[in-house]
Amino acid sequence: MTPATLPRLLPLDEVARLTNVSRSWWYQAVRRGEIDAVRIGRRVLVAETVLSRWVESRSTAGAQPETGGAR
Repeated sequence: MTPATLPRLLPLDEVARLTNVSRSWWYQAVRRGEIDAVRIGRRVLVAETVLSRWVESRSTAGAQPETGGAR
């Protein structure tokens, strides 16, 4: 692999900031195996492509708003 073909790796601090989801939630998700991550030394890194898939899987684009039901 060349540097140009390697995925961009993001530290969990940055992932938490970008998604507005707590850093501890991300660490737990990695521990549970819900998110693929790479450990380099003490750092836990998530590939940008993994983060993109996670965001897409939670997208609400086109979702119908919930209504309060019949009155």
